[in-house]
Amino acid sequence: MADRYANRLPSPTFPARRIRPVTFSDTEDFPHGPARLLCTEGSVITFLPVDNPDDEPITMSVTYRNSHRILPIIVRRVFETGTDPFMVGHVYAVEE
Repeated sequence: MADRYANRLPSPTFPARRIRPVTFSDTEDFPHGPARLLCTEGSVITFLPVDNPDDEPITMSVTYRNSHRILPIIVRRVFETGTDPFMVGHVYAVEE
């Protein structure tokens, strides 16, 4: 079957080409490179945007209302410290 999306440029509304579960780590970036995040539940998450230095993580609440949406931020790490343990199994890396 032909890939009808092969020649389209990625954008925030572009269909995902791959989704991987995220392993939280306070020290290691994603092994497959930066990605956008998909959270399937609402809670608190701490992450490192791709261009932030290691000592500038961001903590934010993902509400139930905006869960199941891809966050418009490119991230290279999701921290175990500062992320609600409830989020394990509910955060995915969305790759172009």
